[in-house]
Amino acid sequence: MEEKDFNGFDEKQPLEENGAEIAPEKEPQDNSESEYVITGFGEEGEPSKKMGAEIFDWIQSIVVAFVVAMFLRTFVFTLVYVDGASMEPSLHNAERLAISRMSNSSLKYGDVVIFRPVRTPDKPYVKRVIATEGQTLSFDFETGDVYVDGEKLDEPYIKAKIDSMHFGSYSPEGKAEVYVPEGHLFVMGDNRNNSHDSRFDDVGLVSTKDVIGKAVVRLWPLDNIGTEFKLK
Repeated sequence: MEEKDFNGFDEKQPLEENGAEIAPEKEPQDNSESEYVITGFGEEGEPSKKMGAEIFDWIQSIVVAFVVAMFLRTFVFTLVYVDGASMEPSLHNAERLAISRMSNSSLKYGDVVIFRPVRTPDKPYVKRVIATEGQTLSFDFETGDVYVDGEKLDEPYIKAKIDSMHFGSYSPEGKAEVYVPEGHLFVMGDNRNNSHDSRFDDVGLVSTKDVIGKAVVRLWPLDNIGTEFKLK
């Protein structure tokens, strides 16, 4: 007896449905990424959008940080380098100070300030405020003491009192006192006999407009960080 398949069709003949040939189904292909595809890159090896966004965020953060730092440096805080011995023993050569730029309107006796002398504005000085606007300053040429409005100053911060060779423009034969006008300061270094300051005509009274800022803290050297140079 001739054998035939169960449905009466030859298995080798293609199947038809409504006159259309039906091709055998293909096995589904695995479209998943290969384990060797590097994360963050597309098929052509170009950075993905995600990586581009991350790079943009980093650049944006750096720019913002730079702008903030420049703003703080210009208008709030900056660092200065002490050059010389005119402020010894309070400050020493090569020390670094952080200064505030927002304090010119409230400067007072004892503040350590950085300013630009009118005749040498490219070389800032660091000195201590001794008298402010409306006050009268005078010297005792025998003892080297300093008086403000008739009261002798107690100056524990100085290295030594003024000797007879360092009264500058002030002397028994010349002017013995000075009145500080509005918007000005009389400043001196703590190392009174090795300081070029308001006692000398080429520095003179300092306009508050020429003050860069007030020293707030010593940052260097690390073993001497602090504010010991400030009055209590």
